[in-house]
Amino acid sequence: MHDKSFIQLSSITQTSKERRMLRVATAVTRKWLFTRL
Repeated sequence: MHDKSFIQLSSITQTSKERRMLRVATAVTRKWLFTRL
């Protein structure tokens, strides 16, 4: 029971981390494209 909740919590933090990295990547790509224009 405790192990299951821990796995769920770790997966939630993992998804939020991925979302943040994705947002940073999109921002960097947009900035790069803007500077290229």
